[in-house]
Amino acid sequence: MTRGADRGAGEGEGAERDARPEGAGDETVPTPGAPGLAEIRAAEAAALAATAAAGTAEEHGLPERFEVKGTLGRGGMGLVLEAHDRTLGRDVAVKILPPAMRDDAATRARFLREARAAANLRHPGIVTVHDLDPVGGFIVMELVRGESLREMLKREHQLPAAEVRRLGAVLLRALGAAHQAGVIHRDVKPANVLIDAEGAPKLADFGIASFGESDLTNPGSYVGTPAYMAPEQLRGRAVDARSDLYAAAATLFEAATGMKLHRPDGSVEDPSSAVRAATGDAALAAALGVALREKPEDRWADAAAFATALAREALTPDEAAEAASAGAEARAPTVELPARPVPAATAGRTAAPRRRAVTLAVVALAVGAAAAGALVQR
Repeated sequence: MTRGADRGAGEGEGAERDARPEGAGDETVPTPGAPGLAEIRAAEAAALAATAAAGTAEEHGLPERFEVKGTLGRGGMGLVLEAHDRTLGRDVAVKILPPAMRDDAATRARFLREARAAANLRHPGIVTVHDLDPVGGFIVMELVRGESLREMLKREHQLPAAEVRRLGAVLLRALGAAHQAGVIHRDVKPANVLIDAEGAPKLADFGIASFGESDLTNPGSYVGTPAYMAPEQLRGRAVDARSDLYAAAATLFEAATGMKLHRPDGSVEDPSSAVRAATGDAALAAALGVALREKPEDRWADAAAFATALAREALTPDEAAEAASAGAEARAPTVELPARPVPAATAGRTAAPRRRAVTLAVVALAVGAAAAGALVQR
């Protein structure tokens, strides 16, 4: 049996809106002036209904080199297909913008920006972009066979501390590579961490990433998913690599505890206490606690420092605070991105947890949106 599934109501889209109170919702916020959520969902439903049968490359406006094999999922305003690329000789995921969206300058800019960003980030922990056609409105990407961390947590609820450390080490290595290339992801969350069939995580969805001074976000607005966003990002202020580290820590917090950092009422869990209570791992709690501090200058200075702390099996809150402070003094807080590489992922991976056979693809298809689709085969 095969069915298509998105990443959950509202969580898949990434775009911007005026700043809201901290902790508001875990959906990714829409762009001012863009179609409302009801209109977007209606367009999605119509698009999916029109392509219930996968159709041919010609029907989707794709070159003949593609053999369409199925519909993987949907994004804010479009589809992702599984296809065989006869030129590349491999199965791929193809993101497609609907014709109406191809005529929108802002949509095309973000669509092209995501493709170029991901294409330039050649790293085993980042989903690969093989090709793009901004005129045709499609991106050809790596097809990741596995599941998202979000889907894994739905099934497992929470992960052992050792697995949280392992996933975190690889995620931070991928973020470190992006930061060194001048890219701030701005939407790190469980739905954007894909776990392949061998248990290796891959970071996806660079559709709302920031590229130094080329950011398309309006002043006073924010982009991302509020449940995982750093305080400065929620308030529409300038973000840097440390904002991504906060989101990564919020993601790992959820994996370790089985609950979101931000409560439904907008308040925030005490991260260190919650992680320690859930896992009994004081060192893990201390490392995440520093990364989740309100002020960027009080967090780990970069992904390398966070990864080093995450690998330590003995780390007290005082030691974590001292290490973070030393890192901040050695490298004054700035919007510049970290220059040093993230150390290799922790050796000796734990066995990957049981999983369904799932084919995942990443979607970035709405106005400034990023979404993921999944084709589940049972």
